[in-house]
Amino acid sequence: MTHLEQNDTYTLRLEHMGQRHGGWWLELIQRDTGQVKIMTAQSKDNFEGVTIDHALRWTQREDWKP
Repeated sequence: MTHLEQNDTYTLRLEHMGQRHGGWWLELIQRDTGQVKIMTAQSKDNFEGVTIDHALRWTQREDWKP
């Protein structure tokens, strides 16, 4: 697991879950509630340079999950 960015509200981390579980998971974590939004990709390169602002924009229509 790699923490990519963190502020007072969110943590953005990248984790390799193996090919069986979708490859790489980019997790946007709401720090006060622990709820997450997850994006998956087969390649780590797909998440190169991603920031919290990117993740928020890309997942704005997704609900937070426990």
